[in-house]
Amino acid sequence: MRSVCKKLVALVVAFAACMGIVPAANAAMYGADVSGWNAQARTDCASIPGDFLIVKATEGTGFRFAQFGQCVSQALNAGKRVAAYHYARPSRSSSLAEANHFLDAVRPYKGRIWTFLDYEDVPATDWARDWLKIVSQTMGQSTGIYMSASWVNSRDWGECTRYPLWVAGYPAGYTRFSGYNPPAFPYKVRGWQVVSMWQFTSSGYLNNVGAYDLNIFYGDTSTWDKLAESAPPSTSVATPSGTIDSQPAQQTKDIETLARETIRGVYGTGAARRAALGPNYAAVQARVNQILGTRTSAPASRVHVVRRGECLSGIFGRDWQRVARLNGIRAPYTIYPGQRLRY
Repeated sequence: MRSVCKKLVALVVAFAACMGIVPAANAAMYGADVSGWNAQARTDCASIPGDFLIVKATEGTGFRFAQFGQCVSQALNAGKRVAAYHYARPSRSSSLAEANHFLDAVRPYKGRIWTFLDYEDVPATDWARDWLKIVSQTMGQSTGIYMSASWVNSRDWGECTRYPLWVAGYPAGYTRFSGYNPPAFPYKVRGWQVVSMWQFTSSGYLNNVGAYDLNIFYGDTSTWDKLAESAPPSTSVATPSGTIDSQPAQQTKDIETLARETIRGVYGTGAARRAALGPNYAAVQARVNQILGTRTSAPASRVHVVRRGECLSGIFGRDWQRVARLNGIRAPYTIYPGQRLRY
C-alpha cells in the first residue's frame, strides 16, 4: 500500500489544481449536515434536499447516533453523496479511543462515504493529527477536519493542514436562510491552501423545514469521490417529490411556477437543477434569488424543557454556544431540570 502521507499530498495537490486559490466557485455542490436533533435525520434522510448529506455518527467514546445507519442508507439509496462526522472530546479521552469508536460506526460504509472530524473542544493539534491519521489509514481516504474560522486561524495546525478543511463561519449571523444561497466566502485561513467546504449557516430552511446547517462544497462530484475514494451513487439525485426526470419536461410551465417549485426542492440543486430546468435555468434562478431575498425574518422560537442529567452540548450538539447566548447562560454553563431553553 502507498504511504498515507504520499496519498494525502497527492490528493491535496490534485484538489488544489482543480480548485485554484481558496476557495473557487466554478464548481460547487450543496448539502446539509445533520444529527439526531434534526427530526428528518431520524426518519427520512432521503427527503432532505441537497447534493450531499453529512451525518453525525459518534461523539467522544460513549455516544452513537441511533439512526446513523438508517440515515446513511437512505441518503445513499437516494443518490446523494454522503459523509459522516465524529464530534471530538479531546479533553475526555484519547484520539485512539475516539477514532476506534467512530470507525466501529463507519467501517461498514468504507468506499461509499467520506469522513470528517468535528473539532471544537480543546485545540490540541497533535490529538487532531493522530485521529485523522488513524481514520484516514483505516478508511483509505483523505479524512477532513471541521473547525470554525477563528479556530483555524488561532494556531499552527502542522500536519493537519494535509487534510481537507471544512470551515464553519456565519457572516450573516443567525439570519434565516431559505435554501442554498451562500454569500461569497469572506475568511482568510491559516495553513491550508484550499478550503474544501464551508458551513455558512446553522439557520437554514429547506422546503420550510429546519433549522439545518447548510454547506457549500467547492468541487464537483468527481472531486468529492476522489477525496473520499468512493464509488459514485448509481441512482439519480433525490428530491422531495421523487427523482429528477432525465428530460427537462418543464418547458410548458411559466418562470414563476418553476421558481416556486425550485424553492420547494422539486428540481434539486447544482448540476441536477441546471439539467432539469434546461434553457429556463437562468431566468428561474434569477427569480428564485429575488424571492429568497425577501425571506429574512427569523423563525419562530422553539423551547426545550431540560431533563435531569442533560447538558447544553448533549441537547444541542454543535449549536450549544448559540443557545447559551440566546438564553443568557454564561460559564460554567449550568442548566437545571425544568428549565425552559429557547433555541
